[in-house]
Amino acid sequence: MDACEVDWQDLLAAVRGKKFGAARPGNYPAIMKQSAFLQYRGFTNDQIRKYFRQDSDDGQ
Repeated sequence: MDACEVDWQDLLAAVRGKKFGAARPGNYPAIMKQSAFLQYRGFTNDQIRKYFRQDSDDGQ
């Protein structure tokens, strides 16, 4: 799957945004709820952790 020319982080952001909107999760329970949703959609734990870590690094 990594050999595909798909930007998984962009796809993950699009799927998350479609379900939960543009607002970033502000607390731990919201992050866990969104993480569970993304896992159910087939994203890996590493991809999800990286996505939410990037959000916190951006200061959003």
